[in-house]
Amino acid sequence: MPRDGVTIDTGCLKAMLRPRIEPTDRRDGPSDVRVGAVAMLGEVDVVRNESVEGDMTGMQLRLFAGILWCFTATAGMAGTLVLDGEVKPPMEITNAQFKNLPHVDLEVKGQDGTIYKYSGVELGRILALASVPIKAQLRGKDIDKFIVALGEDGFGAVFSLPEFDTGRFIVADELDGKPLAVSDGPLQVISPDDARRSRWVKQLNRITVRKALP
Repeated sequence: MPRDGVTIDTGCLKAMLRPRIEPTDRRDGPSDVRVGAVAMLGEVDVVRNESVEGDMTGMQLRLFAGILWCFTATAGMAGTLVLDGEVKPPMEITNAQFKNLPHVDLEVKGQDGTIYKYSGVELGRILALASVPIKAQLRGKDIDKFIVALGEDGFGAVFSLPEFDTGRFIVADELDGKPLAVSDGPLQVISPDDARRSRWVKQLNRITVRKALP
């Protein structure tokens, strides 16, 4: 689970990279350890010289290196929205690109009667960027397609493509003129016409297009 705004993907700790650990043993003091790793974009020396206790095991050192690499890789991907599945080719929208897309405002009444104004990009417009057919373009073999909107915590919600004929769905990045709270954003699906807010996916980072039938 995210803590203090940092997410560590435990899958990174598998054999995705082999850290370089070069201890220099000293009998009269702690070992001097240098750890290197290859980041996603080019080769980056992600760790400085760190002093560790001499009795630290090799397993602990490898775990330390793996966690640090995962932190670096995850931080580099922050704010990226991935569109994949029945999309050719898959695509990514960075936070900067998202802000440049046409935005709409959507007013939503809270349970206490307060009116909240969300600003964001229509979900249908985002799908159109990936040539996913909706509304008048949806026909034939595409009728059974649906999307799964996924958040960083693994929570997902399903939207069928025919719902876009009349439904209102946006991917919001602002609430009342300010960026979304860290616990909700940077992106959140807003589905105001649902009876409950069970499909308001927080911290949206992936939209996957699927077919219901083979």
